[in-house]
Amino acid sequence: MVKKRSVDKVLVRKDIARLFELAGVEKDIAIADSHVNLARKTAMKFQIPLTASQRRLYCHSCYRILRPGVTCRVRLYKGKQVFYCFACKTYTRFPYSKK
Repeated sequence: MVKKRSVDKVLVRKDIARLFELAGVEKDIAIADSHVNLARKTAMKFQIPLTASQRRLYCHSCYRILRPGVTCRVRLYKGKQVFYCFACKTYTRFPYSKK
């Protein structure tokens, strides 16, 4: 019988949040992309879902960081935010509320 590793999921969530934070302030896009990939892989390994704000930070097709005006274009259309990724030319839509 194989013993499962006990992992403190609170610490893993903090690490994931820190990686997304580092990706947000990083000037070099390649390094920011590597932070996003590492955070995604860590979340998958420990089966921790990403928050909604974290899921909006990267393209779901090519997994590049989405920075408006630099790596993507953002438009508001019929109650949705539409992100157009310059790298893979795909659209990602997220609902938003008009408040």
